[in-house]
Amino acid sequence: MHRCIILELDTAAASISTIRLPGSATNRNLKVSRSEDLGLFLVHAKGSLLSVWHHRIGSNGVGDWVLVGDTIHVHEACNRGEDVSVPAVDDNAEFVLLGLKTSTRLMYLHVKTRMEEVYEEMPTMLPVSGTKVFPFMMVWPPIFPALREERNQEE
Repeated sequence: MHRCIILELDTAAASISTIRLPGSATNRNLKVSRSEDLGLFLVHAKGSLLSVWHHRIGSNGVGDWVLVGDTIHVHEACNRGEDVSVPAVDDNAEFVLLGLKTSTRLMYLHVKTRMEEVYEEMPTMLPVSGTKVFPFMMVWPPIFPALREERNQEE
């Protein structure tokens, strides 16, 4: 069996290396995100189960994958008897956007608290499995700069 790998490009050192995927993770249904410690997070879904892995390079230059917590049972997917897809993961794998493969529902999962939020059905012209999602974080409520008072030019 061929093991799947991630290519790592180090632009500072002008080198390329490989990182093997962890455990039972395959090259299907996964997303990679960066971590604050210059490592990687990998979120992998199999059926209605979600695994979050962390890969950090040690001081010796060698890194290994560590499973973050337990495997997560996605309750909404279990209740519906559906498999989940992983359209997007934010930096540090704090939250994951999941799609239910059979229905057209999009879900938000906060990884630490395991809180699931199910969104209404997506339009049928946008199937979840083919939908591209780009997470964007912003401060809420937004803070806008104060408007400068314009001096009256006629004075």
